[in-house]
Amino acid sequence: RLIYLVISLTFLTFSVVSSVWAGSQQNSKQDKPKVVTLDKEVVVDRDYFTASDVVYIYGTVNGDVYAAGGQVIVDGIINGDVLAAGGQVKISGQVTQDVRVAGGQITISGQIGRNLTVLGGNIEVTEAASLGGSVVGAGGNLSLDTSVPQDIVLGFGNITLANRVEGDVRAAAGNLILTPEAQISGDLTYWSESDVSLTQGATVSGEIVKKEIEGLEGRDLKQLREKAGPALAGFWVMTRIVGFLAALVTGLLFVNLAPKYLQKSTDFLAAEPWKSLGVGLLILFLGPVVVMFTFITLIGIPVGMILLFCWLVDLYLSKLVVSFWLGQFTLAKLGKKNKNLNLVFLVGLIVYSILYLIPVLGSFVKLFALVFGLGALNLTFKTVYTEARKKALV
Repeated sequence: RLIYLVISLTFLTFSVVSSVWAGSQQNSKQDKPKVVTLDKEVVVDRDYFTASDVVYIYGTVNGDVYAAGGQVIVDGIINGDVLAAGGQVKISGQVTQDVRVAGGQITISGQIGRNLTVLGGNIEVTEAASLGGSVVGAGGNLSLDTSVPQDIVLGFGNITLANRVEGDVRAAAGNLILTPEAQISGDLTYWSESDVSLTQGATVSGEIVKKEIEGLEGRDLKQLREKAGPALAGFWVMTRIVGFLAALVTGLLFVNLAPKYLQKSTDFLAAEPWKSLGVGLLILFLGPVVVMFTFITLIGIPVGMILLFCWLVDLYLSKLVVSFWLGQFTLAKLGKKNKNLNLVFLVGLIVYSILYLIPVLGSFVKLFALVFGLGALNLTFKTVYTEARKKALV
């Protein structure tokens, strides 16, 4: 059931993000989106970093691509890895190495030389796509219509396999469907409350194993709840109180030590929400990778420790930025403009804490604060640092 909960929350998160993004595109026709385009004739002989409302990559990149935005389209030749995040992501070009994508709506129809990793609400890997390695993914719905030469590991609400898989398939799903074109050369191991749907013509050469989520049942579970229930409830209340007070103290320090920085971050979040989303997702996923790489090099361990510390601080401060934004938003809706920044933050933190306690919605709020706040915080840092360099202050 824990697997199903994770799948449901992932689906909810990215479905809502995708829907809001689509609605904002329709309702803001007067505001022209910012577009970044790498033309077909352009060749980049290094890693390519970009973030905007709309990103088009038609050229050639002799390195890795890191792209984020409301809409991201990769239709060029990438002689390296692709790491992309956005409301809508389409990979239709040629990528010689790995592809890692997170988004609301993801379409894969290009050539991928190695492995594919996806996290999203709705994911379609079309028959025109070509994969050279394994597939790992999680989210709401997955339609896999192309052949896979290696293993597959999936966790989705709904999974449809419609082509050949040369390796094993391991999947956790609400519904798992194998169409007549599906052929699995290895074993099929799955976790689900319902049996796999094997359409006539689908074949599995290895074993088909359905596994249950094991847990305590009956009298043992009842006794455990009776003994541990009050203690766990008290511990839960205590952690929430301590967490609120810690966030309040840290936030008030942030407000008083760097008020302009905090205000710029919330302004960025309000003016560039999808850019904040994309950059936040990139930092969330890329941070641990960079830290691990520095640790592997051994000589880079001190740098890795500093980066890890900065990344963890970033994660914590992100919810403070969103709390401040919530405070401004709430007071504005009530028709009360308050110049007392401490009060604004307190109101926002209270609203955030209340929303966080709501089942299901609280998980979405936490993810929203983490990703959007993380992006706004670091976009502001880039702006402030650039201005400081121009004035020769650093």
